[in-house]
Amino acid sequence: MPGFDPSDDAFVRDPHAVYSAARAAAKAPWSDTLDGWLFTRYADVEGILRDPALFSSDDSRASRPRVRRVENPAGRNLVSSDPPAHARLRRLLSQEFTPAAARRWQQRVETLTHELLDQRLVSGSLDVVADLAVPLVLRVAGELIGVPTARLGTLRSWSEAEIMAITPALDPALADQLRACSAQLHSYWGEAIAAARESAPTPSLLSRLAQGGMTRDEQLADEEIAAFLSLLLRAATHTTSNWIANSVHALLQHPDQLAQLAEAPALEPAAVEELLRYASPVQAVYRIVTEPCELHGASLRPGERVYAVIASANRDERQFEDPDELRLDRELGAQLGFGAGIHVCLGAFMARIELRVALGLLLERVPHPRCVIPLEHLAWRRTWAIRELERLPVRAG
Repeated sequence: MPGFDPSDDAFVRDPHAVYSAARAAAKAPWSDTLDGWLFTRYADVEGILRDPALFSSDDSRASRPRVRRVENPAGRNLVSSDPPAHARLRRLLSQEFTPAAARRWQQRVETLTHELLDQRLVSGSLDVVADLAVPLVLRVAGELIGVPTARLGTLRSWSEAEIMAITPALDPALADQLRACSAQLHSYWGEAIAAARESAPTPSLLSRLAQGGMTRDEQLADEEIAAFLSLLLRAATHTTSNWIANSVHALLQHPDQLAQLAEAPALEPAAVEELLRYASPVQAVYRIVTEPCELHGASLRPGERVYAVIASANRDERQFEDPDELRLDRELGAQLGFGAGIHVCLGAFMARIELRVALGLLLERVPHPRCVIPLEHLAWRRTWAIRELERLPVRAG
């Protein structure tokens, strides 16, 4: 697959045919476009994610590094760091994202969801992407961090530009735009951290991180706080929001499963996991090879980039029976939608709450939803790492 192009029209419409062919091949494919190896089988993907010594998250270790920003350098970010730096960051930040901490937000998520549905359903229809998923997770993230609601739109636009850092190709003009937006975002965080440190403590995450309840030796540096807040904002606007929209899309494709969920709310916990397996918003993450090794017929060399294709692993017939079928009552094993190993998603508990609330209240308020345009005519954004619908307009059936 040297000519594999993730922006190809057919692939954008349905990547799973390509993933299936890659899983069946005798050798993992190399992509010139992505400048890396694609690993699509469940066992390989899980193995890559669980072996940070052999597969590094630090892009600066690549033969051809991709980091295009001065701010937020590799190795200081929770996602792009390796042990022991990663262990320190994870230890200091994980206390803010426990199951108990996430559950305290459930009532607020319910309130915000009702508000959004009240605003948008006056006309009898709404766009699940623009009217519900994106504004819901953005508001929750903003309130969690402690960002004024009026600034969220600007911060989201800067964050969306930052996501271009993981695209395989970028022309000079877009690279300049990325650097400018990154500089603006990190400048904002720097000013907000300084202001929070000089103010009276508040319940916000920004205040807690800036003022620190740990000893001075354990205090996060300002650059580390800014890197994490940027990551948190990107995660909200590019993963949880897409999980909500992709889940609604999957249910619309499977009206029998949609009806089953409406009739048996007790299925909800299992349905959440199955929807993450089936409609994973995160298509792939990459790692850097540190030592020569063999995997899926490929000889890997230090400095090469490998892609762990999570969306493919979650459809691997070696791991799941009839993986291309959506079964909300499936007795599911360990799907990889939130990753695995030391980098497993820190916000998984909060994301599950947001999906359960958004999906439950949407189906309650919009009985028997249907898409107002044919599902096959919906457009997907040409993003490689994230599976993202442009819009999903629905109304009550």
